[in-house]
Amino acid sequence: MKSYIQEKALFFKYLMSYVVILFICIVVMVFFVNYQFIGILKNELIANNANTLNRVMYIVDANIKQLDSIQTHIQMNRSLNPYYALNDPNLAIDAQRELGKYLASNNFIKDMMVYFRGDSFIYSSSSSYSLPLFINQAFKYSSWNEEDFKRDINSLKVPKVRSAEDVIKYDREAEKIVTFIYPISGFGIDANTTVLYLVDENFFTKIIKDNFGGYHSSIMILDQNNQVITTSNNALRLSADKLNEYLGSNENHFSKMVSEDNQRMLMSVMKSDKTGWKYISFTPINEVLKKTDGIQVEFILVVLLLLVLGSIVIYFNMRTNYKPIHNLKNYASRILQHTNKAENEIDVVKNTIDYLSNQNKSLISSTRVASKDFILDSLLKGRIHTPEDLKQQGEPFAISFRNPLYLVIIVLLHTPHSIKSQDVPELLSQFESTVNLFFNGHVREHLDQKKMVCILSLDEIQSESLMAELDAFQMHLKEAISIQTTIGVGNVYEDVKVIPQSYVEASAALDYRLVKGNGSIIFNDELSHQEESLDSYPHKELDILKSLIKQGNDLEIEYALNNIINYMKTCNTPLFVARGLCFDILNVIWRTFAEVNKELLLPKGEYPNASMLAEFETIEELTNLVKNICSHICTFIRESKDVKDQSLINDAASYIQSNFANCDFSIQNMADHFGMTLTNLSQYFKNQTGQTIIEYTTNLRMNKAKELLMTSDLNLNEISMQVGYMNSSSFIRRFKQITGLTPGQFVKEKKK
Repeated sequence: MKSYIQEKALFFKYLMSYVVILFICIVVMVFFVNYQFIGILKNELIANNANTLNRVMYIVDANIKQLDSIQTHIQMNRSLNPYYALNDPNLAIDAQRELGKYLASNNFIKDMMVYFRGDSFIYSSSSSYSLPLFINQAFKYSSWNEEDFKRDINSLKVPKVRSAEDVIKYDREAEKIVTFIYPISGFGIDANTTVLYLVDENFFTKIIKDNFGGYHSSIMILDQNNQVITTSNNALRLSADKLNEYLGSNENHFSKMVSEDNQRMLMSVMKSDKTGWKYISFTPINEVLKKTDGIQVEFILVVLLLLVLGSIVIYFNMRTNYKPIHNLKNYASRILQHTNKAENEIDVVKNTIDYLSNQNKSLISSTRVASKDFILDSLLKGRIHTPEDLKQQGEPFAISFRNPLYLVIIVLLHTPHSIKSQDVPELLSQFESTVNLFFNGHVREHLDQKKMVCILSLDEIQSESLMAELDAFQMHLKEAISIQTTIGVGNVYEDVKVIPQSYVEASAALDYRLVKGNGSIIFNDELSHQEESLDSYPHKELDILKSLIKQGNDLEIEYALNNIINYMKTCNTPLFVARGLCFDILNVIWRTFAEVNKELLLPKGEYPNASMLAEFETIEELTNLVKNICSHICTFIRESKDVKDQSLINDAASYIQSNFANCDFSIQNMADHFGMTLTNLSQYFKNQTGQTIIEYTTNLRMNKAKELLMTSDLNLNEISMQVGYMNSSSFIRRFKQITGLTPGQFVKEKKK
């Protein structure tokens, strides 16, 4: 057994480490999940209470708004205006009738009264009362005596709400009533009328009950002075001082933990911006947490089960994964032919890799070209850190750099096909000779066969005139190999170990040919200050392009495209922005094409798509592609526009002829029917017909009215309805405006 464990020591070592890691992860997960669970539960409770309070507040505010609306209607109601009503012998009957109308349309109001200040009577929807009779018998309030009642209804200047209190109506059973008192002024400054709205407290408690449940929350509604208006049936009994202490000076909406009745509670407060009322809920935390105890126990049991199952899975997985390692050890031992039995699998494999690496280095050294590429590749990958290392490794293969500055350039060959492998040595030779005409350096093939990587060494003079030197190099290279090239140039460095950075910079610069175009020399410095170009992203030009495509204007489209291309070329646009802008251009074409195609039925095979981004290397190629597509769309737009315009105006005229007699006819409904804006439809109709929609509709109505006046026995109200007018006065006024005669005069004139 001991020998087995010793032989499999690596296996058991990693097995125990994985089990310990699993245990630690599970323990951390348990504590984290438990903490997060409690936090999430609290946040959910806060959010739920806030949402529920907000619903209650919204419902109550909506109904309070109805009270304000009724107040405004009463102010404008002649029958309830004290200047007219007090001199009307039928005042009580008129007041009952008008108040009854308001009650009928607002079922949350139990009753309402109107009082004209200075009068000795108060009027309700069912009767009229003297003031003493009202307050002492008809509606006897538990805490509103006759003196206070008379003072409030005669002198109150701002609306007031009385908290829910017992009201006994003619010695019947007491009811909890919330009373709203609204002073109303006529057209002067001082109020001359007072309106009382009586709302059953059950209206509020029902809203609370319908919206709150589950955790037996205690709900309170306070007015703007923090006086309790009403509460839920299970509300806490808090003193005014205690309530004000809880409210403090907090913001309008907040939640916090409080202790009340020997238990922790979550207090949530919402304040209405419309009424200033506060809506407060107290939810017992312990009751909420009780529902999670069972879940936590189940969670711990599941975690323990996961630990056991995870350990078993790790064991069998380790056995499966260990077998290839064990086989690899045996294979490596056969390569080495002699191994130390005390070595574990990792040591054996490491020794084998070292052995093979040494063999590989010997093989590389036997091939000069391969060795040179290997050293240059090591230089580009940062494996050579000092000039001494470079000299030591490079001298046997004629690799040397005479100057103190280093630079990497990547040359892209613009050939239609990849370079054949048999042509590569000759091409490398031509490149090497051309490079050394201008610089000191070496060349190797890139993984992309159309690219060559040149590692150059420069002196101070060459560094300062680098652009001119590279221009001459590019021209000479074109003469030597007869191929157009684009060159990406990295930055110049003094340290050998930074050559990989120059290589990365040259690659990034070469990719920027999308903006600069083929055949250019692109320095990495041009990419280093591009952030400011993001602020001037041509959103406006893209919108203009979309509009011009819909208009079918070829010349303006070309001008807009040139503006966008100039933006990319002159604003030093980052590569990712340039590619994104290319996609946006195609996307504008695609979306505009889809909109136009929906109306004009263009051939589907001409749709532009995002895959076209892979079909070009420069902006110029994209521009030509977009121009061709836009030209195609514009052609279809011009050919189809006339037919479409005539069809639309015929449909519009038919719609008006079918609906002009409808009293609900409106230009907005017509615009919605045709999927146009009201302004666009009106302008389009007038441009096509020479008259507005109103003029056209009015002519149809008047012609129909003339026909009915002469051929039917209908009265004016009936004729008005049949030609689209809600009342005869509007019809008569419009008829006279158009014909110069009233309908009656028109009939008499025709009968003569």
